[in-house]
Amino acid sequence: MAHTTPAPDRDSLPKVVIVGGGFGGLAVAKGLHDAPADVLLIDQRNHHLFQPMLYQVAMGQVMPGDIAEPLRRVFEGDATVRPRMDAVEGVDLDARRIDFASGQSTHYDMLVLAPGARFQYLGHPEWEAHVFTLKNLEQAMGMRERIFSALEQAGHAEDDAARRAHLSFVIVGAGPTGVELAGALGRLLPGIVDKQFPEIDRKQLRIMLIDPKPRALATMHESLGIYAGQRLQAMGVELMTEVAVDDIGDGWVQLPDEQRIDATTIIWAAGMEGAGAGDWLPEALVGKGNKVPVGADLTVPNHPEVFVIGDAAAATNEDGEPYPGLAAVAKQQGAYVADVIRARLDPARGPPSRFHYKDYGTMAIIANGCAVGEIRGHDVDGLSAWLLWGMVHLYSLVSAGKRVMVLASWLWAMLTGRHQRVLLTSAGRHKRDTEADSAAASKPS
Repeated sequence: MAHTTPAPDRDSLPKVVIVGGGFGGLAVAKGLHDAPADVLLIDQRNHHLFQPMLYQVAMGQVMPGDIAEPLRRVFEGDATVRPRMDAVEGVDLDARRIDFASGQSTHYDMLVLAPGARFQYLGHPEWEAHVFTLKNLEQAMGMRERIFSALEQAGHAEDDAARRAHLSFVIVGAGPTGVELAGALGRLLPGIVDKQFPEIDRKQLRIMLIDPKPRALATMHESLGIYAGQRLQAMGVELMTEVAVDDIGDGWVQLPDEQRIDATTIIWAAGMEGAGAGDWLPEALVGKGNKVPVGADLTVPNHPEVFVIGDAAAATNEDGEPYPGLAAVAKQQGAYVADVIRARLDPARGPPSRFHYKDYGTMAIIANGCAVGEIRGHDVDGLSAWLLWGMVHLYSLVSAGKRVMVLASWLWAMLTGRHQRVLLTSAGRHKRDTEADSAAASKPS
């Protein structure tokens, strides 16, 4: 029988509101388990998502439910933390009030903003309508269906130019996400075409990874970026470094020197900025990249009751260097903020010192049996890095059941060479395609 903590008298308890059920917000909420407080966890979706494996959902390697867990299930039996599905419309710092999209509002004694990040398009917001991105399950499933429907459309295309456009996959941004997507496409698509699409010449497949920096994985050590680039090219990926995108339109990417790539699948894996917090707080408190500058204890200047963590925070270490936008940073910040709040609820505990990030390393997977990583100052690549990547990601999933399901999917793929079955609906099409279908359906026959 599951243990259930007694329900507290919430009206008499300090109210802590956490906005965001990602890595940072979840860590705060878990750290406040059984704390003498009324903890409200707000997210516009009802689940926690393990974003580092979203690309595997997009490739059909794991199922959406394998990497997502309902927040109410995570906190089942916990009378301290109350999940709520809603979107934040604004924050009134003076009144200590949050307004929701539902039309309701709530007050807070302490507030933690952990809304994560969103993509930004280098000053070209119009590009968003023409690209696929990867931040949530809806986008991952839409990307998955776009990729596989492109193969279906290429299979019966009568025009050679249209066929080539359907078989061209462009990824903008050669950071970890872009490299992992390119590697997944490079190892999956040729085999799928050979086995399931005999009408397609696999030589017409093009997977292009574009970045203005001189190499892939520019934030990692140079040797790892070179290694990753070489492995991608060996898989047939066209790595186009020191190339900046000039323009993106409906089914095409414009590069310098009037070079144009026609492609029906364009994936954006480039710039990011803070989401939410910079929109809700006064402009004077928001810095570059829509991030909120915070102090050593991750609080907003002149508002010690408000914390901002994760990708929404412009936090720096003792040397003034910004922390990287990693899940590990958000998780550690969340655990730290929970300790600060507990100390305020129980002054006898004493406040913790300033936040300090323990860097255990970063990793990126390229193909089965091949990954790269920086682990505590040491470079690792190949099979050892891939095994370590797998262990870390399995351990980081929110429940044991998810670990079993993901491990089973990986083992099945390795033993059979097959990915999960992909059933196509209309989710993989661009909005313009759906609108065109609707317009056609409304015409008289």
